[in-house]
Amino acid sequence: MYKAPMTKEISLQSDMQFVVNPGAVTGLKDAFVVGMRFKMAL
Repeated sequence: MYKAPMTKEISLQSDMQFVVNPGAVTGLKDAFVVGMRFKMAL
């Protein structure tokens, strides 16, 4: 994954996942999940 530093204390990172058989429940389709992570160092 790539991390983009916004300032010395703050960074932003993307997150992508492909989930096969989510929840281990039959009948649910596979899922593609996209998210962002915000990190701040105090």
